[in-house]
Amino acid sequence: MRFRLLGELEVESAGRVIRVRGRRLRSLFACLLINRNQTLSHDHLIDAVWGARPPSSGSHGLEVLVSRLRHVLGRDAGSRVETTPAGYRLSVAAQELDVDRFERLSAAGRRALAAGDHEAAIRYLREALGEWRGHAFGELAYGSCLAEEAGRLEELRLDALEAVFEAVIRSGSEEDVVSELEAFVAAQPLREHARALLMRALYRCGRQADALDAYRAGYRLLAQEGLEPQAELRHVQASILRQDPLLMRVEAEPVELPVTRYVRNDGAAIAYQIFGEGEYDVVYAAPFVTNVELAWQVPGLAELLRRLGSSCRLIRFDKRGTGMSDRVNVGELETGVDDVGAVMDAALSKEAAIIGAAEAGPLAVLFAAAHPGRVWALVLWCASARVAWAVDYRSGMRRSELEQRMTEDERIWTDPGYAEARARAVGAADVSELASLWRQSATPGIVRALAEHYFDVDVRDALPLVRVPTLVLDREDDYGVAAGCTYLAEHIAGARHVALPGSDRVMFGGGDLESVAREIEAFLESAWERHRGRSRSGDRSVTGP
Repeated sequence: MRFRLLGELEVESAGRVIRVRGRRLRSLFACLLINRNQTLSHDHLIDAVWGARPPSSGSHGLEVLVSRLRHVLGRDAGSRVETTPAGYRLSVAAQELDVDRFERLSAAGRRALAAGDHEAAIRYLREALGEWRGHAFGELAYGSCLAEEAGRLEELRLDALEAVFEAVIRSGSEEDVVSELEAFVAAQPLREHARALLMRALYRCGRQADALDAYRAGYRLLAQEGLEPQAELRHVQASILRQDPLLMRVEAEPVELPVTRYVRNDGAAIAYQIFGEGEYDVVYAAPFVTNVELAWQVPGLAELLRRLGSSCRLIRFDKRGTGMSDRVNVGELETGVDDVGAVMDAALSKEAAIIGAAEAGPLAVLFAAAHPGRVWALVLWCASARVAWAVDYRSGMRRSELEQRMTEDERIWTDPGYAEARARAVGAADVSELASLWRQSATPGIVRALAEHYFDVDVRDALPLVRVPTLVLDREDDYGVAAGCTYLAEHIAGARHVALPGSDRVMFGGGDLESVAREIEAFLESAWERHRGRSRSGDRSVTGP
């Protein structure tokens, strides 16, 4: 059988379309479909179908409606509607529902886009969009039961359309989508990523004036809403004004994604990947919660990883308790330091540069201090030496602030749409992908345990022991991390502090990946040359930059 919700509700069986007539009957069927293979209680279904005016007969009215649905679907199909002690359940096999097919194909398209396989990305995404026949649930979309799900699916449809445009532009065929993009932006004028894509496409087609006009039109519309353009839009405008040659770049052929491996340390299996074949090794300790495989599905992050891996052997890992590593107690900071060493040993990495992003900054600092012979450079992004407020560290947070933050973090898993809003707030251009990465990389309990763990971290005593070239990076308008980064730069001998334009806390945020990658690459190349020169001369002493 085929069930269709991406348009008017339809059922197809043996090549015949079955009509489900009556608004309440269709509402019941749609509610069971979107909660397929789950048992829904009588109260839930009554509220979904009748809302604030339940039938006077109570559950009997629902039983009559379920009986009618079974009859309409026919004997074989009707048996799918199961009665359980707790309520009713509709059995739907994999790929029988158009929503499942759409989401599966969309995910495949995004994976292909992240891997740089533009042809496959376009094929998968176009096929996914082909599942749509109109507004999700048709005329039922305005019912209270279905409105939220209809909104979610519509957002996914718009995201998939944007991903198609991005894949076409990255492949160098922007002429093929300019008209389609112009129509899309006209219909969705406040979607900034789409407008940024339109600006890129217009510029690459030799229409610089039109590209800047598109920016000005977006700026005026946002101003009317009391908003400012986000970083991606500002970055594309600035790149056009300076005629940045990167805007004309056609991306390379698809990159084969690395295999996930495991190393066991202190009772936990730690997942790691190795990407690239450069002359030197770089260990990337990621912020918050991550998944080494799902990271490739976030286009901006995947581009950053490919960029870093183009000049080195990039070693990434999931912290214990998160991602693909064992879901165990997060442990102490020293345990994390041992995990880094174990990953390096498994990767046959004798020495490496360490990149510590945000919450992983203290881990990178402590590893560099504890293992000076294994680290030749240190990069810290939006990091701090201590989280908690103290008399001698007044830029830290109070306990009450921690409690508030933990509550906010848990909303990523409990409040629909909050993860996306959070991703948008930290400057991510790939909002839905980053939100999905977070949700699939940990649980609310793990995130609370990590927050408690970070609150107790204080590596200030280790800063004088860091004797390798160090680069501290942050954003000049991100006041929340400025004091912590300044402290690090002032207390690590010879450290260089660079505040990049903007306020985006994610390294690949707002389309401004180029400035971040350029700073890191130049620093690592210089530090490696000096380290290699000292190694050849037999001088093993280490100094700052």
